[in-house]
Amino acid sequence: MREVLRSGKLGRIVHIRMAYHSFGRRWDWQTLRRFGGGQLNNNCPHAVDQALEFFADSGVTSAEDIDVFADLRNALSSGDAEDHVRLTLRAPRHPDAPTIDIEFTAACAYPQDQWLVMGTAGGLRGAASSFNGSGWTGPRCRRARRTRNRHRTAPTTAKR
Repeated sequence: MREVLRSGKLGRIVHIRMAYHSFGRRWDWQTLRRFGGGQLNNNCPHAVDQALEFFADSGVTSAEDIDVFADLRNALSSGDAEDHVRLTLRAPRHPDAPTIDIEFTAACAYPQDQWLVMGTAGGLRGAASSFNGSGWTGPRCRRARRTRNRHRTAPTTAKR
């Protein structure tokens, strides 16, 4: 991903969205704040680290330059820790830096693409293993187009 963004083939990157969706309830230690549970503590640090790397590529070198909006909710889990997290990060003093959305949720019965990248010369979407691109013809893009239908499965409905 970072290689494609650095190549400039998508132009200036305007927005990056990372979505980690699932649908299900938990009843274990990860649902309890007193044990360090919740999506923010357990899963978000990895995506935030990636976001900081993307910001660094745009010249953002200080965390103080980044504004963060956070929406934390307990949607389905039995405990008091959040199982739905949405973070929006932006660096308003750096006009060429993208806005980055990070979403971890256990309340999405219809998952979306893990990655969505919007650039001034094209875009990119998909999962970590395969991407579909628009406005450029990189090797991963061609491979993803060739194999896209082979991996498609019938939609499933969420169980209650």
